[in-house]
Amino acid sequence: KLLGIPTIAVLDLGVGCKFKNIDPSQFPDQFLVTNSLSKNELINLGAKPSNISIAGSTFLESLTKFRPKVKFSTLESYYNLNPYTSLIPFFCYPDTEKSINAIESIARTILDTEVDNPILIIRPHPRSTKKFLLEKICLQFEHLRYDEGEEFNNGNLLFYSKLSFSMVSTVSLESIV
Repeated sequence: KLLGIPTIAVLDLGVGCKFKNIDPSQFPDQFLVTNSLSKNELINLGAKPSNISIAGSTFLESLTKFRPKVKFSTLESYYNLNPYTSLIPFFCYPDTEKSINAIESIARTILDTEVDNPILIIRPHPRSTKKFLLEKICLQFEHLRYDEGEEFNNGNLLFYSKLSFSMVSTVSLESIV
């Protein structure tokens, strides 16, 4: 912006707080946000409504057009699933300790829900450290599977899932798909 180059920021809900201590005159020239709540957040921080466009979630839109490169039977075999399994990807946070706490909580409670035969596929965040600790926690629960994503990309995993968990926003999730 200081060089006179037009700028744009793509934001999700809650990210506007990063602009909290910035003078609105220093804001990007244009904002693309996922929803009206994000737009209102930026307006409350001083952004001009005319500089904000609601773009929706391009990641979710791209998933509707996605066609898997593997069959579900391949996933069943790889993860040792039965045909009646509810496959649930869990995308971790960069902080391994926070991820472990969340995994333990969900692992203990998911069996008490109405989700049939849940199997959680634990995917570490690309910036996670000590990934071996995530793998170790998975060994403590029969319905958890650790997978760094080398065999199947996230799109294939999400295509066959009716439910997924992410400790990061879908904008961040989009960057790892």
